[in-house]
Amino acid sequence: MKKEIVEYVTRYGVCQHVKVEHQKPAGPLQPFLIPKWKYEDTIADFILGLPRGKKGSDAIWLLWIA
Repeated sequence: MKKEIVEYVTRYGVCQHVKVEHQKPAGPLQPFLIPKWKYEDTIADFILGLPRGKKGSDAIWLLWIA
């Protein structure tokens, strides 16, 4: 069974393209910054052009709090 798997992987193109030796090293991970105070960062965003809902709205407002 192992021989069949190795043979399949060597013939299958996608497996050859995504092998680790063909990829760049990821590098060191970067930690997220920890806010000094809760709710220090807030981001507001609108998504427009949605299908109209029952109340006639075609947009939503997103509020991201970090």
